[in-house]
Amino acid sequence: MSRHPMLMRAFSSLASATLGASRLPAEHQATAAATVLTAVSMLLPSVPLCAQTPSDAARGGPYGRLIVQNAMIIPGHGGPAYGPADIIIEGGTIAQIISYNGVTGRPANAALPPAERTIDATGMYVMPA
Repeated sequence: MSRHPMLMRAFSSLASATLGASRLPAEHQATAAATVLTAVSMLLPSVPLCAQTPSDAARGGPYGRLIVQNAMIIPGHGGPAYGPADIIIEGGTIAQIISYNGVTGRPANAALPPAERTIDATGMYVMPA
C-alpha cells in the first residue's frame, strides 16, 4: 500500500467516481486510482497555469506608422494569395501595399520607410480590411 494512505483514499474515491472502481477488488482500486491520476497529470500541461498577457510591444499603439513586412496577402476578392508584400499602415488606415517583384514593387534589397513599429510576418497570411 502507499506511504500516504490519505492520498490513496482520495485517489480511490476519485477513481470510484470516474471509473466505478468501488466495484473492483481492493487490490485493483489503487491501480485504478493511479490510472486516473496519470490521465489527469497528462492533461494538466495543456491547461495554462496563468493568464497570458501580450508583450509590451504588442500592447503599444496606436502607431503613427506601422509596417507589416513579408506578409502573404489574401486580397478578399476571391483571387489567390500573393506576396510576400509589405503593408504600410498610417494613422490606422492601410496607406500602401508593396509587393516584392523588382518591377512594379519594392526590390528585395530596398530599405523600408521609417516606422514606429515593424512586424515581421514571414510565413504568415494577412487579409487586409
